[in-house]
Amino acid sequence: MMRKRIWIGMFFYAFWAVSCGPSIHFIATSDPHFNGTEENYQVNCMAVDTMNQLKDFGPDFVWVLGDLTDGAKEKEWQQYTEVYGLRGEKRLRYPVMECFGNHDGNIDGIVRKGIQARNKSRAFKIHTDSLGLHYSWDIKGVHFVNLNLYPADGWDPTCEWCKYFKESFREAQNSLTFLEQDLHEQVGRSKRPVVLAFHLGYDDFSKLWWTESDRKAFYEVIKDYNIIAIFHGHNHAVTHQQWRNIPIWSVGSPQSGKKLGTFLLVKVNRKGECQVKPYQ
Repeated sequence: MMRKRIWIGMFFYAFWAVSCGPSIHFIATSDPHFNGTEENYQVNCMAVDTMNQLKDFGPDFVWVLGDLTDGAKEKEWQQYTEVYGLRGEKRLRYPVMECFGNHDGNIDGIVRKGIQARNKSRAFKIHTDSLGLHYSWDIKGVHFVNLNLYPADGWDPTCEWCKYFKESFREAQNSLTFLEQDLHEQVGRSKRPVVLAFHLGYDDFSKLWWTESDRKAFYEVIKDYNIIAIFHGHNHAVTHQQWRNIPIWSVGSPQSGKKLGTFLLVKVNRKGECQVKPYQ
């Protein structure tokens, strides 16, 4: 049975005066943490079934911002792909785009290799880095960039959690270099709207991984572009803040233990204005 929809506020931002094409709609969520158990699987299925009921909203795609799995195991990845599919052919009826998160394993693991393989068959034409890992795409005049774990080139050795982890799951694999090249080549001086997404974000926990120096380098890359929103996952909550005059959203998680979690409904309208409604 579908839960009653409860809207928690609406936030409206206008950054672009030039008209785009028709409105774009997408769902942003993160951290399904498929863990191989039936209970977790069923809660995630319930979340996807809820998304499928949003026909009036009409999502162009669903964006899942990392921690697709809980431990980067084969069964967990299999559960993710059979529920979310790729082009709307599985339980989810819409195309899906995804990041990898810190729970999704090492650079040679099943999730990162799986994303590389899936990038060859996305529903939209994508632009990728040389590894075929980080990617971007365009819909109706808006540019979307998927930066996976977080925007950086390598692990900052000054971060507070460096002493605890040495495995390669921490590596961003040159996503910042990809972002710089992609914005230069695909957006240039057009001033068209850009939406960015990655896993680690602006919450206190993420700061233990993604340092202030990383964030400064990230800002230097994006400061001259028309970034209308940044979305991230990791903390399993819906939050909103402004960072250097850019709206930042943490997108929540579709599962909350045994219960249905939350996700965001995002609309970019004809004027390049971003509207966000949490669904909970």
